[in-house]
Amino acid sequence: MNDKTRQEMLVHQADQVRERLLLVVDELDRKRHDLAHPVRTLRRQLPPPIAIAVLGAAALITVGTVGYFVTHRIAKRRRARRVVLHAPGKPTFWSEVGTRTARALISFALIEAGKLAIRRAAQSVQPPQSSF
Repeated sequence: MNDKTRQEMLVHQADQVRERLLLVVDELDRKRHDLAHPVRTLRRQLPPPIAIAVLGAAALITVGTVGYFVTHRIAKRRRARRVVLHAPGKPTFWSEVGTRTARALISFALIEAGKLAIRRAAQSVQPPQSSF
């Protein structure tokens, strides 16, 4: 072999190694993005109705947990002050309005999310083919 063919062969091998290295770096970068954005990964991996249901359930759990701790803290402060502004055990007018409004909004959101999931599932299903 002469020097020119040997040099061409080395350049070709270097190009192959460089190409494999770039593929590995691209794959690592994609995995890093997947870890940084788990919602996008979940959205890509799950069908839309299931992804909506999972995200909706996570949102409801989060809102419920925050709401529980907020109401628990408020009740704890009220007990500490020992101020009785209304009959014990009977909620105030505004707390009742807030509770009923929150329940209505949550019910509305769940019903609309369910309707949307059912519509999308119905659209994605193909009608059966007749065998005639």
